[in-house]
Amino acid sequence: TGAVYPVTLATPVRYAGADVPSLYVSSHGWLSAIATSSTTSTNPTVPNGAAPFGTMAPFWELMSANTTLMDVGLFWQQFDPDTTPASGDEYTVVSWEHWRYSTTTTYDLNFQVKFFANGDIEYHYGTMAGASTTIIRGSSATSWMEAPNSLMALAINVNSTTPGIDPDTAYRFTFVP
Repeated sequence: TGAVYPVTLATPVRYAGADVPSLYVSSHGWLSAIATSSTTSTNPTVPNGAAPFGTMAPFWELMSANTTLMDVGLFWQQFDPDTTPASGDEYTVVSWEHWRYSTTTTYDLNFQVKFFANGDIEYHYGTMAGASTTIIRGSSATSWMEAPNSLMALAINVNSTTPGIDPDTAYRFTFVP
């Protein structure tokens, strides 16, 4: 089973053109700006208008923390490089560090969602290592940015190794009203 952790932000992030004061972060590699009690690990292959709504899914998969490694967890932090509030350089990072596929300890999956002050959102992939190269490339994972109503999504990869997810890569989504 998984869990969804509510995160109340000191400074709201932008999602789909709106300021969002809270995020709901799933242990299964997705998050939402819309309150949810859904803890589903079953990743959809097409948007379906069902909860959880508006998912930002860098790597939606059946996962759990790999407690055999150090510094394991779900982390978030807000940054203001010039220390001047609302100057436009602020960003927020949500990070899954050292997660594993299912309950198999032979995986080390690391990825992030980065929210920029202008509303752009990036997915970053670090070390994606494990016993199966197809699993770490996303053969059974959904990686997409879903609309708030969950009726459409911009997909990076859905249950495929073509194009798949590569370690040390990033994808940027730019909101255009």
